[in-house]
Amino acid sequence: MPSFLTVRDLACGYQSRVLADLNFEIEQGDHIGIIGPNASGKTTLLKTLCGLLKPQTGQVCLEEMSIHKLNSAARARRVAMVSQEVRIDFAFKAHEVVMMGRHPYVPRMGSPSPHDREQVQWAMEVTGILHLADRLVNTLSGGERQRVLIARALAQEPDLLLLDEPTSSLDINHQIEILDLIKELNRQKGIAIIMAIHDLNLAALYCDRLMLIHQNRVFAWGTVEEVVNLDNIRAVYGQSIMIERHPVYGCPQVVLLSRLSPESGR
Repeated sequence: MPSFLTVRDLACGYQSRVLADLNFEIEQGDHIGIIGPNASGKTTLLKTLCGLLKPQTGQVCLEEMSIHKLNSAARARRVAMVSQEVRIDFAFKAHEVVMMGRHPYVPRMGSPSPHDREQVQWAMEVTGILHLADRLVNTLSGGERQRVLIARALAQEPDLLLLDEPTSSLDINHQIEILDLIKELNRQKGIAIIMAIHDLNLAALYCDRLMLIHQNRVFAWGTVEEVVNLDNIRAVYGQSIMIERHPVYGCPQVVLLSRLSPESGR
């Protein structure tokens, strides 16, 4: 039986900065984290996986069908992406933004069907933003806006949800709220999740498997324990660290060490 998502001999990127030799498979219901230093290509890979960026070589197949051969509407019915920075310059209400996720299903010049409205209602309910339905998006907090954008993606009814730094610029309370929400959707709906995330400890806490990107290649790919270890993190980030076990969940956690002496570092 074919894998849900298959990446074969993929090279993608811009001009001289290209990710290459990418080969991996993802199953339905997986929760994958993509980690790596700044400018390592995490966003580039996500854009290629969702069909926004055409690969230079190789292919991305969703159940043996090339993502890049699907038209935009067909792709949007299977794959949704929440980008790191989304500008909403007009005064849209939250429910109007979520309804944008139904565009792949609404006929051109047509109106949303009862099912479209039901799907928007469900997406807003599971993301906890029904009470924000008539609020203008540009008046919401960062955490509230992030929930609206996730609800818009869920309204697409995707089988695969891609998220680029979903906790960027959020405080720790909103980070946990967003990642808990994503994990629950992964468990309850079986949606495959691939998210690029800077925070190694949050990645280890929430993801089933991790992909560590370094120098335009996949440096490590596997379980959290296989990827988050002293050798890998020191080699990629060049930082003195310790690896400890989370006192509650048992997953590896990275402890940063200052280059300063203990006395001068306080």
